[in-house]
Amino acid sequence: MSFLVFRRNKFEAEDNHLQDDGSDTDSDISEHEGGIPEENCFAGPMEPTPKDVEKLKDTGVQVDLSSDEATQRFTMTTLLSNPEQLYTFTGLRSFDLLDTIVECVADIDSMSKFKQKVLPLKDRVVLTFIKLKLNLSFAAIAVLFGIDRATASRYFRHTLPRVSKVLKTVITWPDRETIRNNLPLSFENFQSTRCVLDCAETPVEKCHCLRCRVMTWS
Repeated sequence: MSFLVFRRNKFEAEDNHLQDDGSDTDSDISEHEGGIPEENCFAGPMEPTPKDVEKLKDTGVQVDLSSDEATQRFTMTTLLSNPEQLYTFTGLRSFDLLDTIVECVADIDSMSKFKQKVLPLKDRVVLTFIKLKLNLSFAAIAVLFGIDRATASRYFRHTLPRVSKVLKTVITWPDRETIRNNLPLSFENFQSTRCVLDCAETPVEKCHCLRCRVMTWS
């Protein structure tokens, strides 16, 4: 009987020791590992420090700048960074020549009633020259300038006559004697020749109207 009492007392002592060790461990964790005191567990949100406020202001400025850059329209004109690229797409040799043409077209276009323009005049002139040089479809040109197909077609039909008026003034017509002195050898028997047209066939979009399609046959 005394043996059983001894074993019981021993087990109770071990249980009390384990409970004491567990409470000590929890307190150590809360004190030494950054535990949150119980009275602060349900506290309200902490107020931002002045340093945090400055970080938020810097972040706001960066977001505003990125949004402004995103709103800038990206067109084919922004890709033409050197004269070789300009000549490849438009046939113009220099940016000075392009700017001069744009200024002359602006004088004519200032009297136009066509006021709703998404693209600036320089982009519309470049669009016109790209169509004349490469004969891309209006669907492809619309992708290059970030507009729809109908708008690209309307810009071309609107800008082409104005570009024509400007370029007509730079076409020189030599006199008959100058032409005869510079005729190719293959035209020796055609001394009355005044003009030689070098033509090339260019595929065009087919019209739905048969009468209009007949006018494009060659």
